[in-house]
Amino acid sequence: LEDEGKEPEKLPSLTWIGEKLKPAWTKKLLEGTHDHRARPWIKARMPAFPARADMLAVGLSHEHGFGIDEDERPTHDPKLAAIGEKLIPQQGGMNCINCHGIGKTPPTQPFEAPGINLLDASLRLRYHYYQRWMLAPDRVDVLMRMPVFAEDRKTTQLREVLDGDAHRQFDALWHYIQTLPKK
Repeated sequence: LEDEGKEPEKLPSLTWIGEKLKPAWTKKLLEGTHDHRARPWIKARMPAFPARADMLAVGLSHEHGFGIDEDERPTHDPKLAAIGEKLIPQQGGMNCINCHGIGKTPPTQPFEAPGINLLDASLRLRYHYYQRWMLAPDRVDVLMRMPVFAEDRKTTQLREVLDGDAHRQFDALWHYIQTLPKK
């Protein structure tokens, strides 16, 4: 592609996959049994390894120090989920819907950097990784175009929501995202 003057696709990094993804989801990815693709805009396909998918998913999880089903996460809080839902839109929120679809609703303007559907995020991501990612996406993946919402890793520009506390706001978003599979 570079020889033809075209930029090659930016493929997702597998570096943090054992920390990032729940092993059950990773297993389906490696088996090739997912019913849809998390990043449909990417032409490249992940090869399937059905005979070794389970072992690879567990190994990747263990590589990052996690047990098979280990994913410590807060108990669901409906009040935080309601606040998180208000943080999704552009008006009064973080404008997540610009790049991320939510279920069957597509992103509004993904430009050249669409994000995964937030429904997929709820099914795929471990809580610990999500928190690390939200605080500093540019430090987790330098090629990612996700904006940094908490420059000081403590507060966001949305001072009127949860006193601008980035950790609490990101937690509220997490609680909302976890409601998506039930909707």
